[in-house]
Amino acid sequence: MKKLFSFLIAMICIVFLPFLLNAQIWPPEGLNMPGAFNGWTNPPTIPAFAGIQHPQGKLLLDTSLATRRYQTLIYVSTLSGGDCAPGTYEWLFTSGPPGNYYQNKWASVLVSMNTLQTYVFQGGTNNTVTLNDNTYYTVNWLDIGYQSTKAIWMPTSAAPVALVSVYQNPAPGSVYPNNPVTVTVVTSAVKSPEEIVYVRYTTNNWITSDLLQVNFTGNVGTAVIPGQPGGTIVRYYAFSTTVANPTSDFDMYTIRVDNNNKANYVYSVLSPTYTITATAGPNGSINPSGNVTVNHGDSIEFTITPNPGYFIDDVLVDGSSVGPVSSYKFINVTANHTIHAIFTLKVNVTFNVNMKSQMKIGRFRPDLGDVVTVRGTFNDWGNSTNNPDTLKDLDNDSIYTKTILLKAEQTIEYKYWKSPRGNLEWESAIDNRQFTIGTSDTTTPLVYFNNEIEPVMVTFNVNMKVQMQKGNFKPEAGDQVLVRGTFNGWGIIDTLTDNNNDSIYTKTIPISREQTIYYKYWKTWRNGVDWETFWGDREFYVGMNDTTTPLVYFSNEYPDVNVTFQVNMKIKMIEGNFRPTEGDIVTVRGSFNDWGNSTNNPDTLIDLDGDSIYVKTIPIPGNQTIYYKFWKTERNGQSWESDPERSYLIELNDVILPIEYFDRDEIVDMLSFAVMTGWNMVSVPVNAPDFSKTALFPTAISSAFAFENGYVVRDILQNGVGYWLKFPSAQNIELIGTPLTNYSINVVSGWNMIGSIGSSISVNSISQIPENNTRSFYYGYNNGYQIADTIHPGKAYWIKVAEPGQLVMNSGGIYSKTTASKFENELLIKDAAGNSQKLYFGKADNVLKKMSEMPPLPPEGVFDVRYATNNMYADKEENIIKISSAVYPVTISWNAGDQLNAKIYIGGKEVVVENSGSVIVDNPDVKVVLKMNAEKLIPKEFGLAQNYPNPFNPVTMISYQLPKDEFVELRVYNLLGQEVRTLINEVQEAGYYEISFDASPLPSGVYFYKITAGSFTSVKKMLLMK
Repeated sequence: MKKLFSFLIAMICIVFLPFLLNAQIWPPEGLNMPGAFNGWTNPPTIPAFAGIQHPQGKLLLDTSLATRRYQTLIYVSTLSGGDCAPGTYEWLFTSGPPGNYYQNKWASVLVSMNTLQTYVFQGGTNNTVTLNDNTYYTVNWLDIGYQSTKAIWMPTSAAPVALVSVYQNPAPGSVYPNNPVTVTVVTSAVKSPEEIVYVRYTTNNWITSDLLQVNFTGNVGTAVIPGQPGGTIVRYYAFSTTVANPTSDFDMYTIRVDNNNKANYVYSVLSPTYTITATAGPNGSINPSGNVTVNHGDSIEFTITPNPGYFIDDVLVDGSSVGPVSSYKFINVTANHTIHAIFTLKVNVTFNVNMKSQMKIGRFRPDLGDVVTVRGTFNDWGNSTNNPDTLKDLDNDSIYTKTILLKAEQTIEYKYWKSPRGNLEWESAIDNRQFTIGTSDTTTPLVYFNNEIEPVMVTFNVNMKVQMQKGNFKPEAGDQVLVRGTFNGWGIIDTLTDNNNDSIYTKTIPISREQTIYYKYWKTWRNGVDWETFWGDREFYVGMNDTTTPLVYFSNEYPDVNVTFQVNMKIKMIEGNFRPTEGDIVTVRGSFNDWGNSTNNPDTLIDLDGDSIYVKTIPIPGNQTIYYKFWKTERNGQSWESDPERSYLIELNDVILPIEYFDRDEIVDMLSFAVMTGWNMVSVPVNAPDFSKTALFPTAISSAFAFENGYVVRDILQNGVGYWLKFPSAQNIELIGTPLTNYSINVVSGWNMIGSIGSSISVNSISQIPENNTRSFYYGYNNGYQIADTIHPGKAYWIKVAEPGQLVMNSGGIYSKTTASKFENELLIKDAAGNSQKLYFGKADNVLKKMSEMPPLPPEGVFDVRYATNNMYADKEENIIKISSAVYPVTISWNAGDQLNAKIYIGGKEVVVENSGSVIVDNPDVKVVLKMNAEKLIPKEFGLAQNYPNPFNPVTMISYQLPKDEFVELRVYNLLGQEVRTLINEVQEAGYYEISFDASPLPSGVYFYKITAGSFTSVKKMLLMK
């Protein structure tokens, strides 16, 4: 008994395993749609809502498609015959055994028409649907067993039509490659507007598919399946739906279907082939070649290629010529064909004829439309209606050309032919021309039309200016000049004339071409005659074209040109071998002045502008090479330059010869800098061979003044020392010697006028020994004292130091911004000569105040402006401005950045100083005073500013302010809190301060600086980046 029970259980599992695995619902139970349609009776009493398992049901199980589904058609109408009345209903999909028809349900959906929705198995809420009057609803339910599934409602305004028949054209077995197939669908009636009929087809057994909408006329519609390659198997069927362009779940969207009883409609695309026989004659190829197989309807292109030097003569397709084409394409091949290429050797033959003689005699006028052609055996002697072989003159040389592609290895006959204004004219004086064409491009001989060669016009010209200047040729007295030579039997027939009064006499003479002529010019001279005096004859080759002989001077006697000689005597002056102040002179002597052997030699060179360059301009006959040397006297002695002689080709224009150093001296090193007119502060930044003032600065017009607690004259100058020198004009100074790259300058307590080195350096890069020894700005002079941030080569500068020591300069110092920019208010005093000086006033830190003392006064007569306190900065209530050696009127302009109630008093005149403005002082005797409110110069509160620049390397500036006198500590710390530098540790007065911090010995990194002043403390961060 126990074994029988186990057997029954096993059989049940085997039989019903698909259903147990949720493959589909239990068929005997079927599917019902109970709901408010008929009072929730289940199975429903309305046939449309009941499964076919029930006597009253017509809900159909449709297995004709790949997807198992249930389908029903519900007609909603208020009239008799409807399945239910319109309205909104709750309902369910159910399946269960008798006695428990609600055992399985699918619910929880608010129906959206034409939408495939998911129904929840054993869902907790009823489905809801709204049905409209006079509407048919096709409902498809997906059977995937006892789990959530999908269903769709598809409404139509009429009963869905049946797909009566489906057929195609062309019929299966007659479809060729790439031919489209028209599918016709016939319905049982005209379909409702909501119904869409599609043909779905595949070419890869339904791995992918495409939809084609069927377009209807009445109840007959068509769709076209695109053409496919040969061998393709196409499967298709037709179905109707209310959903546009579905991309999946096609069975669920289907209302009616015709799939040929599940077998689908099928056709195969035929694959017929054809043969194209491709051949080529000698000297070329065709590709592809031989018997080429082509599928039905395909296209194929053949390329025809001649061998090098050959051309395509013709191409025959199926025996008929298509011309010398380089490719041919068979399109939509449906039969066998042949193609054959023929090649021949052709070369370019260039014909050319010279029409110049015809043009000169007026028998060929291209400007009036005349043309010239070539006609011969190769072009039927021009008898064709349209003769293209017209020659062209491409470069206006009267030679007409035409290149024609002709068959190689033949002899042609031809003549040139011209049309002079409507008439025709062959070459009449000659027989047919002959030319043999070889196997390469060629050119016929250049000939004249009709072999008529004309003479060329040769223009002779001679310049008689020198003969006229010497009185040897006076045209006003009847003198004439002629040309005589081999071309005119050396006769006295060809007189030249001066047509434009430029002393150049010309004559144009026709002479036979392609010959060398010999000639000379010959002049009459008041009843006498005179040949050119040089030995031999002039020679000239006459070519094929009109030409002009070279312009020459009669007897080759050329006019004088101004030649300027230049020699630089600077090195000889430095060496002491040339001292113009002691009477030494330098001359030029050469082939043009008998090497100075004349008793009175005028060719002495002069230094006109004090630059050591001596010059002399001498008239010398042109068109010759001169040889010369410079020669100097040396205090009753004399010396030539060393060999070799100098030389220069003098042409017919004035010339300035290059500047040369006497005896070809060479400068190993030299430094130049500019000075201005008048007084300058200068120095010697080179190791000079001669340190005398006259050797270094020969153009200076004053003694050299150094400063040693007063001005002293120095004839021998030194490195590192500054000097006042006066110059007559602005000029470049050239100092010979090796520029200094570094120098240690000794300084004394107080003011020092120091020199420079051979390169520009920042004042911040100057090392001080001892440290922090300077007590002023560096001052330069440029029509007034100016604060300097850079030391320039050749210039001198003022600096004040606290105690004796050294200032060390090294090349490579970087530029920095001038400290003067820290002053907030400035005055600019400028005189009528362009001299100017800046003064400052108002707010400034105490360091700037202490540094603002101005240098000693310049020499007498040099422009200078300063406050009576000898400073360039003022902060008192009353500040007298002293103006020295100015050219009046003087303009005082200002730029005031803060409100100080400042005023300038000029004699009895008061001018308010605010914002920007200016005032004129035209009386040198009036007193000029700046007054202001001194109380506004004291800060109102303590403050510590951010250092500038930041980041920095290696120097930065730290600013702070004190509203009252206090003991001040300013210290620098590293990240570990260790003190690395004490910058301030003293009592300081109220005011503004700025101090420099040099971090050269410290490594890169973050540092802090802290100020303590009384009860005030502040800390800020800075970054050192090396």
